[in-house]
Amino acid sequence: MRHPQDLLSAYVDGVLSDREAADVAAHLAECQACRETVADLRAVRKLLRTVRTPEPPADLPARLLESVGRTRRAVPAGRWAVAAAALLASLLLAKLPWIPAPSDAVVRDLREHAKASTAHPMGDVGLGSLLSGLLGERGTDEP
Repeated sequence: MRHPQDLLSAYVDGVLSDREAADVAAHLAECQACRETVADLRAVRKLLRTVRTPEPPADLPARLLESVGRTRRAVPAGRWAVAAAALLASLLLAKLPWIPAPSDAVVRDLREHAKASTAHPMGDVGLGSLLSGLLGERGTDEP
């Protein structure tokens, strides 16, 4: 069996068929890299269980309905909205030719980063962790 990267998360979640689970377990007995990936996935799953789900405010449904009502009245209608959108689109398109193209070195670095970050199945988790560390509280929708 080749590396079952697309099955490891489902294996940890316990949603594979008996046959698939047996195949993955047999592979894990022989493959250290996949065992490490499964250990990482289990650690993430354990960590996610500790995250507290916030309780929504009791008045949330009323606030949402009120907000939707205000939004409907605030949206401009008719030909003016279409004309404004067309003007904005043409201004944006007019500016595009003057945006400098990235250098070959930047493109090369971005491609290498993309390859490295997708090489490991937990690459997206690492990226998420990096972004949440960089953004801090700014990356959440909480007040």
